[in-house]
Amino acid sequence: MFEISFVFLSFFQVLKGSRPDVIFLTIPGLPVCVPAAILSWLYRTPIVLNLQDILPDAAVHVGLIRNPKMIRLFTWLEKFAYKTARKISVISDGFTENLLEKKVSKEKIIEIPNWVDINFIKPLEKEDNYFRKENNLDDKFVVLYSGNIALTQPLEILIDAAVKLNHLDNLAVVIVGKQEALERLEKYSCGKKATNVILKPFQPRHKLPEMLAAANPGFLTN
Repeated sequence: MFEISFVFLSFFQVLKGSRPDVIFLTIPGLPVCVPAAILSWLYRTPIVLNLQDILPDAAVHVGLIRNPKMIRLFTWLEKFAYKTARKISVISDGFTENLLEKKVSKEKIIEIPNWVDINFIKPLEKEDNYFRKENNLDDKFVVLYSGNIALTQPLEILIDAAVKLNHLDNLAVVIVGKQEALERLEKYSCGKKATNVILKPFQPRHKLPEMLAAANPGFLTN
């Protein structure tokens, strides 16, 4: 509800501004596509849609949206967003395939992966790694997840896998994320008696390269 009210209240503020050359729209969330389409019509300005997630597919998949009427509404909003956009930028091949299956014109789609500064994030040696030393991981095989923790990132699966491998003394599953979100995983981990799971808050930016380098494999969610 907050998102919907913000979208429509901010719409009137936008009308007070100057005419834009282009309307750049990022999804999530879907409701913003309606006022964006109205602005596009008023100003005769094209919409460029940037997709960071496929909605409502992701929300339905994790059970966040279950009401059939809500699913139909958000499916309609999704189609409306694609129809009213002049161009749609996506971040992966999978997104492109998803849109093509939904009959979105191939000419509309541009694939632009999320970028990374390769001079900052780069391979580093694990020896003398601050993150390993700070968390007593020097002799461990480290499986690391670092990022957003929400219903669309079902990290309980990773904890379940760690529980099954509790007998491996040299294994550590490390999850790094927002402190508030970690509280839910901490309760789940304690309930499962996962002795090889370490939960850490987000690290300072300058320590990010070494934290990522501490991992043997990194864990990604779909």
